[in-house]
Amino acid sequence: MVIVKGTKGYTDNNYKEYAQSEVLQLIGRAGRPQFGPSGKAIILTEKTMVKSYQNLVSGREILESSLGPELVRWILGGIYRQEFTSTRDVTKWLSRSFLAVRTKKNPLKYISSNDMQDVSGGDYCKCKG
Repeated sequence: MVIVKGTKGYTDNNYKEYAQSEVLQLIGRAGRPQFGPSGKAIILTEKTMVKSYQNLVSGREILESSLGPELVRWILGGIYRQEFTSTRDVTKWLSRSFLAVRTKKNPLKYISSNDMQDVSGGDYCKCKG
């Protein structure tokens, strides 16, 4: 059993709601096959957030990737740690990311208006794949 005791953390002199992906990561610990066939998770949150978490864990709310704005930082960090030694390493890592999964399912969420200006006739969304 996993109990999430609160869904906010103190950062920048303020309490902020954890990212949905962080909460899912925490409750995902409850159902690990090596420890049993099922698991339970309890999320303690503010009353105003209950519906949001109910929708999230039931699959009614779609989780999107938050990697996009931090992508350059992650790639530079991987280069610094020598996890990426070639463009191929970065491409392989990125192709296995949640960002790649969500971009295939919802490409317009991850394309900026500047990118759209470079595209004629919607060809941008004709991805190989």
